Amino acid sequence: MTRSILLAILVLFSSNTPAKWLKVNENAEFSTYANHASIRKAGQIAKMMSMYDYRTVQTHMSDSVLYLSTQQEGEYDCKEEKSRMLANSLYYKKMGGGKVTRYNSRPLEWATVSSKGIDETLWKIACGKSQTHQLR
Repeated sequence: MTRSILLAILVLFSSNTPAKWLKVNENAEFSTYANHASIRKAGQIAKMMSMYDYRTVQTHMSDSVLYLSTQQEGEYDCKEEKSRMLANSLYYKKMGGGKVTRYNSRPLEWATVSSKGIDETLWKIACGKSQTHQLR
């Protein structure tokens, strides 16, 4: 099972096909994107890739790694309104460009989706509950 999960993550993070990112949020620090083509559902659980593209260079707290964007695979419980990050990559350049400076495939604990924030926006998109961010 671990091998199949690792293979799925590798396919998502190393695909030669460019992802179609849809901007879903923007603020003074970063823009947030969702990849609708990456949405996979099984029962009440959905998975989706998202990306944060930062305006200025960021420094990872634990090891001082520099990055300008992050991509992550999120898992969303569409019934219980919970989410968690399954894996994430930090990229040296904007929009997932350049080398991966850090990779983590340790899933986080499930957390209740905070209302009116980017977590809720991503949850709604992954679960098909957002009318605003549907691809045309």
